Amino acid sequence: MKSVHPITRTSSTLPVTAKNLKEFFYLESTNKSNPTITMKSPFDRENQQDETNSKLIVALEKLAEGFRVLLWKQTKTYGLSPIQVQILIFLKNHGTDLSKPAILAKELNVTRPTISDALNALTKKGLLETKANPTDSRSRLLSLNTKSLKLTNALEQYANPIQEALETLGLDKQSDLLHSLLKLMDELEKAEVINAQRMCFNCVFYEGNREENHHCTLLKRVLTKSQLRIDCPEHKAA
Repeated sequence: MKSVHPITRTSSTLPVTAKNLKEFFYLESTNKSNPTITMKSPFDRENQQDETNSKLIVALEKLAEGFRVLLWKQTKTYGLSPIQVQILIFLKNHGTDLSKPAILAKELNVTRPTISDALNALTKKGLLETKANPTDSRSRLLSLNTKSLKLTNALEQYANPIQEALETLGLDKQSDLLHSLLKLMDELEKAEVINAQRMCFNCVFYEGNREENHHCTLLKRVLTKSQLRIDCPEHKAA
């Protein structure tokens, strides 16, 4: 899986050529132009009025903020950190082949030390079990126990308000939104803004034009927009 650096993953798209704050203000004080600042800010309220693209960026940022708030409320309820909650949810819903600390760091886009600290904390709380990896003696496999499985079932409910809001759109609009988001994620993956996703558009089994025609050679069937997958267990990178 292609990894994106957890700290500088958007550095190639940030409109700042300076390496740090001090250098930025030095360049400004010497009147040296910044050639990468060429696009209008999507956060400019006047610019937003005529730019659909800008309004979409702001809307996505607000949605991301909503997810963060809901997740944070859940962490306070159960005395866990956001990264600990994300680890538990990820381990519950993915196989042992993805239950290694190194993979978790890539999936959650954080550093290895951050993952190690979170895993140690979960282990001390009796919420994680570890065992040797039979195929790699240098790594260990992680799994939930009965206690943490019950807890994770409750933790996953933090996204319910967003799920309920999506249900008001109806299936057709949901399908169109899913299709648009998949295309957006595909472009962001190519630009190395996000990590590689296990979705249809970058799978060896996908055949189609990414617009109206979608076919899975593994399942041997035509897919509708609503059947496109975003985290497929049978995914194989193209």
